[in-house]
Amino acid sequence: MSKWTYLAVGIITKLSTGIVHTSMSRLLPAIEEEYPNTSQALLMWIVFLLMPMTMFFASVSLTVLKYIGYFQTQLLSVSLFFIGVILFAISTNVITMVPATVLAGFGDGLLHGLTMFTIMELFPISDKYHVLSNSCIVSLYPISMVVGNNLSDILLSYGHLTWRQCLISYVFINLIFGSVFSCTVYRKLDNSTLIISNKVDTELVDDNTNDSHVKLDTRFKLYVLTVWNIVWFLKSTAIRFPGFALISHAINIGLSTSQGVLCITVQFVIEGIVRLIFCVVGDYLFKRRMLFVYGTCCFLLAVISAMGYFCTELWSLLLYSAFHGAMAAPILSGRNIIMAELFDKEFAKVATAVSYVPFGLGFMFGSFFNGLIFDIYSSYYNLFIIYSAFYFISLCLIGTIVWIKKFT
Repeated sequence: MSKWTYLAVGIITKLSTGIVHTSMSRLLPAIEEEYPNTSQALLMWIVFLLMPMTMFFASVSLTVLKYIGYFQTQLLSVSLFFIGVILFAISTNVITMVPATVLAGFGDGLLHGLTMFTIMELFPISDKYHVLSNSCIVSLYPISMVVGNNLSDILLSYGHLTWRQCLISYVFINLIFGSVFSCTVYRKLDNSTLIISNKVDTELVDDNTNDSHVKLDTRFKLYVLTVWNIVWFLKSTAIRFPGFALISHAINIGLSTSQGVLCITVQFVIEGIVRLIFCVVGDYLFKRRMLFVYGTCCFLLAVISAMGYFCTELWSLLLYSAFHGAMAAPILSGRNIIMAELFDKEFAKVATAVSYVPFGLGFMFGSFFNGLIFDIYSSYYNLFIIYSAFYFISLCLIGTIVWIKKFT
């Protein structure tokens, strides 16, 4: 079976599960109405716990995949995700939502890891379409965000569904369109080998197959990985602040819920367009230059976040959303690609698995921290300055990695 088939399956499954993740921004106000006495910090932490749990369990998916195979891993991930989301939707209090979210995150994490490690193996850095294939999977998040938030807004406002009914609808969509088809395809993969699949279209592979550019002195690997994980924690904490809290922030400064949805839609439409552009031109413009791309985007995000502090009108908040989405796109699209540039092929897989942990921690801390700042100051304004500092620190840490690669 062609390696492009597995890429197509990954796109379908990630898009269908992504709607559950991304709909939470629009469902949050409805959940707040049901639990008015719960603190904002606790409620946001619970509601957005699914993404960090996904990243945590993605870090162990490589081990699970090696032990039980592709089909069993896919089947297990589908079952856990379905059961977890259903339990979350029928939970009667916020405390029982936590184990349900952990269960759903376990399933989605296995799915995410299975998809990414399969694509990394089928499309190594020597492949002509390395950037396209490895970035298009993670480029689906903005599409899911636009679909999830707007679909939820329609179902809640005009369809008169509850947030629970919305979630149940989404997980059945995932079961029908994503999971059944992908399980069938991954069963075929268990009966073949990735090596055979990767021999397809050998003429598309670059002439330069020497991986010397990623060889790093062993004594520096741990340092580079540690620094990079700190960078990922800071960036994942800051980069999804708009996705977590922009609608609530818009309501807090006097805008309507629909205007908040418009802001987040603009952000993720722009982010989605830039991610797609990155996928198409990345192999020609950005391959083996991702550290420079990351550093540039971190600098611009630091400036954009600081300017967000002064956005008090709809037009200015729309501008902030658009520019933030544009600069966040390359960072999020290239998070797996850069591991292949920093490390050799085998260590890159381990480094990718490890990096999911700080990425998930950043999401977990960020959702709680956003709510905590709101509980203290009754607004989100201070977060724009705090996250601007996070981006600047990330830029400085990326600079140390560039220095190490240059002089070792």
